[in-house]
Amino acid sequence: MRRKFLRILALCLFLALVISASGAEDGAILLKKSQLLVQKGVRAEERGEFEDAALFYEEALEVYPKNMMPLLRLGKLLARIGMYEKAAERLRAIPLEQLPKAGRSEIHSLFGQIALARGSLEEAGAAYRKAIEANSDNVIALVRKIIIERLLGFSTSQENLNYFTGYDTFKGLPYKDIQLAFYLDMEMWNFARAYNTCEVIEQQMAAAAEGGGSSADKLLNSAPVTFILSLPLCFQGVIGIIYYCMLFGALVFLATVLSGPTAIWHNFFYVFAASALLLAAQHLGYRDMIVATMQSDFSEFDSVWIIPKLLIAGHFVALALFVVFPAFRILPAEQRPLRYELFGIWFFCWFFMIFVLVFQSRLGFATRAAYMGASGFMALLTMLIMPLGRFVIFNVASAAGFSGVVSVDRKNIQKDGSISFTDAKILESQASKCLEKDAFEEVVLTGRKVLGNLDRKTFVALWRSMILAMICREDYVEAQRSINEYLETFKDTSQLESGQLLDAYLRCRKGDFATAVVIIRGFSEKRAKMFSNDETALCLLVLGCCGTAFKEYVQAHIDFGKALNCVKLPFLKAEILTELAELDFMMNAKEALTKWKAKVGELNGGEKTASLKKVILSIAALSEGARDESMRLAAEACKSKARNGRAFAWYGHLLCLEGRHSEAEELLSNMTPESYDAIRLMNETTGTGS
Repeated sequence: MRRKFLRILALCLFLALVISASGAEDGAILLKKSQLLVQKGVRAEERGEFEDAALFYEEALEVYPKNMMPLLRLGKLLARIGMYEKAAERLRAIPLEQLPKAGRSEIHSLFGQIALARGSLEEAGAAYRKAIEANSDNVIALVRKIIIERLLGFSTSQENLNYFTGYDTFKGLPYKDIQLAFYLDMEMWNFARAYNTCEVIEQQMAAAAEGGGSSADKLLNSAPVTFILSLPLCFQGVIGIIYYCMLFGALVFLATVLSGPTAIWHNFFYVFAASALLLAAQHLGYRDMIVATMQSDFSEFDSVWIIPKLLIAGHFVALALFVVFPAFRILPAEQRPLRYELFGIWFFCWFFMIFVLVFQSRLGFATRAAYMGASGFMALLTMLIMPLGRFVIFNVASAAGFSGVVSVDRKNIQKDGSISFTDAKILESQASKCLEKDAFEEVVLTGRKVLGNLDRKTFVALWRSMILAMICREDYVEAQRSINEYLETFKDTSQLESGQLLDAYLRCRKGDFATAVVIIRGFSEKRAKMFSNDETALCLLVLGCCGTAFKEYVQAHIDFGKALNCVKLPFLKAEILTELAELDFMMNAKEALTKWKAKVGELNGGEKTASLKKVILSIAALSEGARDESMRLAAEACKSKARNGRAFAWYGHLLCLEGRHSEAEELLSNMTPESYDAIRLMNETTGTGS
């Protein structure tokens, strides 16, 4: 009986051993299967397929619940996609006592990351403290703990500080943690290791680019550039004030060397305002920037990055101005910006960058629109004090029909005659607008004011406008003198032909048609194609007048017609219509005269245009047999404030037709003696002309 019992016991033990061995073998298989599922989850997570990754981790946990890796990976993933409560729940299910110290430290670090995502710095700091207690070699947790303590205003133990400062290099850490270490070193003035960290960042960026990327990207990611541009991110308090005052003070000194004297308060205001803006940006953006860097994932277009980007960009522009300011030395002294205009460059860039960064951000529509509106307004405002800024605004406003938004009154120019280059360019543009209103006196006075104080070669358009205005107000002596100076100044240049065209126009008005036609026909076809619309019209007007004088009426009529199709200036258009009306009257083309009469209503100009319009109507009235109406209109044309020899010549012709030669002769006193109109009327009154 006893022997039988022993046999049964031995059989049970054998069966137990077999079952145990089989269970151990099944457990190994299940563990392997669980590990394979975890690997599949990791690959899915790398591809961004987070839902599939979570399913793999869940399945791995079901296959072998004792495997802690699926729980850890699942907790990380849930925290990454913002499901913090579920992430914390999964991580709490991990028995910390069964993990090695590195594992326990990692779990606490994850809890710290979850706390950061919730916005609780205190809770995050406590979690990172536990991570360090579990594993003192966890440098990532150490850096984050020290940063959080500094953000909260707490002191850091000397042991932690010694370990951090004694760390050799952060090479091998995740990119964001390298950045955090760099920020911390910069804040603690540990510049030597901070620069070494910049080199590590440069190596990581180069490895990520795999040899690609432009030269500009490589330059911007280089260690020296990264280090210098990042300086303002960590300069706080007194050190920041000293640095910014030195930076902008150096720019003030450089601007002083390059520009003339200005009000002393401009210098102090620039240093104070620019430094204050950078300091304010550093103070407002530093905390949010650090917290965002510690987050699992973030987008560079999140609103939190607006101020840090602005801070770096503002610092970059300040450094770039050390190259931009000296570049103005290549310009003649009178073309260089004033000192306050040099300062305006930085302020314009600052507000324009706010506009761009807000536009790129993920702010709500209403908030974004408000910030963009405010920054855009400030950018326009500061554009008024930067080189040629007001000139650009003037041209844009003029094109939009708001020419009075930015203007310069020549009467307000300083008594010593000094004028800024920007104001001079605005006056040049205003002069061209004055031509459209027949304000010839204003154009001439503006031209004399600007060209008398600045280099004439710089303001070619103003010079030509002034000459044209002199001819139109029949100041032929002064116009000839100015033309001669122009031709001498621009001989052997591409600007010469424009001056020769004005010379031909003046000779035409003085009756020297032979010389005028030689000048016009001397232009090459290539140069003629480069003329503006009004220059082309002026060229054709001269040819038409010459054709009329040479009795080539058909060709003259063709030239006048072509001129009418391309002319822009109202007074030139009125002059061309006057020539056509007189030519058609002479050729008895009444239908054509009716057409020109209809076009008179389209003319919009000033005094001279209005006077020429009445001359055209008077010619049309005479062709219709309304001699009294024609006489009345001609008399009214002569009452214009603008000198108009053509009106007096036509009125005198009408008087001569009625035999009132003495009255016609009296009109000569109101005409320019050397003008063709005066010569023609004189011949008619003396009976030597028709």
